Amino acid sequence: GLEFIAGQPPAVNNQVFFRHNGPVTQTISTAFSSLLFETSVENSTDVSYALGTITVESSGAYTISYQISTNATTAARTGTECKIQVDGTDVDGSLVYVYNRNTTDGRASSSATVRVQLNAGQTVVVQGRGTFTPVVTLPNACRLLITKDI
Repeated sequence: GLEFIAGQPPAVNNQVFFRHNGPVTQTISTAFSSLLFETSVENSTDVSYALGTITVESSGAYTISYQISTNATTAARTGTECKIQVDGTDVDGSLVYVYNRNTTDGRASSSATVRVQLNAGQTVVVQGRGTFTPVVTLPNACRLLITKDI
């Protein structure tokens, strides 16, 4: 069974893959496109990353969490819509929306966590779009965390 030692939960041997956008911002048009997480914090042998696309290296159950923070690019009201796709198919439960009022008062964040069964060779992307006008990601405010469940 599981034991707690000195009030701490037991260690789990999940490999963690964690990236964020760093100081780089990304303008997102009104068409869905892949979001970039170019700053690597922790890598995993279970998945690899290149230009917004995660490739699964080891089959299994995965937990994928992301947070996206955006701002409007104009004085017009808009929103941000984001989702996770696996091999081009939307993942149920991964869709999030935020309201971006304008460039002065438009910063907003949203996040989602899903658990999915993935096979080696499949690709995962986080996509986003501005709902009425383009939006821009905020620096150091977009994150992607993937763990393989053991």
